[in-house]
Amino acid sequence: MSALQNLNSIFEAARVLYAHGEKQEALGLLKTLWVQHHQSRSSEDSFRVFGAFFEILAAESREEARSLLSAVIQGEGDFLGFWMQRTPEEHAVLYDWMGQLLLADKDHAGAFENLARASSLGRHQGLLWYLLAKLYVEQGELDLGLRYLRGSLQFYHQLGFDLHRDFDHQLGAFSGKHPLGFNLGLQEFMAVLLPLTKLAKSQRGLKSVREFVVELIHHWPQEARLKKMRLLLEQNIVGAACGAPLSSTV
Repeated sequence: MSALQNLNSIFEAARVLYAHGEKQEALGLLKTLWVQHHQSRSSEDSFRVFGAFFEILAAESREEARSLLSAVIQGEGDFLGFWMQRTPEEHAVLYDWMGQLLLADKDHAGAFENLARASSLGRHQGLLWYLLAKLYVEQGELDLGLRYLRGSLQFYHQLGFDLHRDFDHQLGAFSGKHPLGFNLGLQEFMAVLLPLTKLAKSQRGLKSVREFVVELIHHWPQEARLKKMRLLLEQNIVGAACGAPLSSTV
C-alpha cells in the first residue's frame, strides 16, 4: 500500500469512527495523521486532514478550535511551517473558518474582519457571502447586503441546494453536519428579509428588496410566504409613491 493509500485509508477510518459516535477516537486519529504528515506529505493532503481534524474539534470545543486556529493563522511555534505552506486560497479558507467561529461566539466585529478578509482573498462561497450579507445589513449597508445576498443565492442555486458541495474546504464536508450549526437555505434567506426590509425602509430602498424577493420566488416558486412578502412590498412602494405612510406590516 502506498503512503497516499495509507493516508486515505486512515482518513476514511476516522470518518467511520466519527459517524458511529467514537468522536474522541476519530479526533485522535486525525490529529496523529496530521502531525505525522503535515510536513512530509503534499500540501493538499495536509490541509485536507487538518480540515477534518478542525471540523471535529470545532464541534466538540469551540474554545479549543479557536485557540488552535488563532495559533495557525499567527504562525506560532510549530505552526509557522504549516501556515507558510498554505496557498492564498487556503489562507482564505482559514480566515473564513475563524470568522464563523467568532460569529458563533457573538463577536460580530471580529467575525466581519475575518470573513471580509477571506472574501478579499478570493473565497467565493455561498455561506461566507450570506454571513457577510447579514453583517453588512447590521451595519446599515443596504447595497452591500443585497449584493452579497444575491451572490450567496447564486452560488447556492448553482450547486443544487447542497451546502457541502459549495467548496472543497467547507466546514461540514467531513461529517455531513456543520459543527457550528450554520446552514444555508430558504429559512436563512427568509430570516434576513425582516432586518433587510427595515433597513430598506429607512433608506427608501424597498424596490431593491422587492427585486431580491422576486429572485427568491424564482428559486422557491411554491413558497407562499415569499409571495405575501412581495405583495406587501409592492403595496408599500405604491403607497410611498403616492405620499402615503409606509405600512408597519412589512
